[in-house]
Amino acid sequence: MPLICMYVQKVAMKRNRSYANFKNDLEEVFSAVVCLQYYSHVTTALDVNKKATKIDNSEDGQIFQSIYSFESHYYLYNYLFIALIAMLESYLQDRLIGELEKNEEKINQVLAEYPANRKWTGEDVIKGPKQLVSEIVSGTVFHNLPAVNSLYKIVYGVDILALMKEKDIFTLIKVRHRIVHHSGRIAGKRILIRESGILKAMNLISRWIERIEFFLSKKRERKTFPNYFNRFFRVIKDFEKTQIYRQSVDEMIRRSLVNMDVAIKTKDFEKYLRFF
Repeated sequence: MPLICMYVQKVAMKRNRSYANFKNDLEEVFSAVVCLQYYSHVTTALDVNKKATKIDNSEDGQIFQSIYSFESHYYLYNYLFIALIAMLESYLQDRLIGELEKNEEKINQVLAEYPANRKWTGEDVIKGPKQLVSEIVSGTVFHNLPAVNSLYKIVYGVDILALMKEKDIFTLIKVRHRIVHHSGRIAGKRILIRESGILKAMNLISRWIERIEFFLSKKRERKTFPNYFNRFFRVIKDFEKTQIYRQSVDEMIRRSLVNMDVAIKTKDFEKYLRFF
C-alpha cells in the first residue's frame, strides 16, 4: 500500500516558485482525499472485528456511531474544496508578483495600461511605480477572473481565459462563495461535496494552471495533463488487496444500501444532497 498519507514536501528546483507551491499543495489535497477513504475502511474494519480487538462495549458503540454519523456528512471535503480555490488564487497572484519583481518595465506597463479607476495624486508620485503596482495587485480579487485576465494580458501578453477549456471553473468559484459566505446552503439545502467532487475540481483547476504555466514557459499549449480520478482509482486498487479493505467493504456496502432505503422511505433526500 503506498505511503500516500505521509506529508508531501517536494523540491522543484527548475519550477517557477508559484507553480511548485501549487503542485505541492495539490498533492496534499490528494493525500487527504485518499486518507479519508482509508479512514472509512479502517473504522469499519475495527467495528466488524470489535470482539477480536476487545472493544465490544457500549462506549465503543457510541464512538462508532459518531464516526458513521460523521462519515455521512464529511464537511472536511467542503473545506478541501475551499482550499482548492485558494490555491488557484494564490498561483495566479504569485505568478504575477514574481514577474513584476524582476521586470521594472512591466511595472511601468501596468501603470500605463491597467484601468485603476482613480486619479494619481502627489502622494502616489512619492510612493513610486513599484509601490503603486503592488497596491493594484494586492487589491485585486483573484477569483474575479476577468480582472486577473486583464493583468495577465498586460504583464505577459497572454489571454489566460482563452486557455481555460473547461468553463466549469466559474461554477467552482460560485460554489466556493456559497460554502464560505452562505454556510454552504442553496435554497435551504446543504452543499455536501464528496471525494468525486474534489477530484473533479482538482482536474479542472490543475488543467487550467498547467495550460497557463506551460504557455508562459514554452509559448505553446500543453496537450496532456494529470488525471486525479485515474490516480485515485489506481491507489484504491492497491488498497483493495489489503485485509482492511476485504474485512470492511461488505459492511460499508450494506450500510450504504440501508441509508439509501431510509432516505427513500422518509423522503429525506436533502440530507444526502451531493454536489459534483
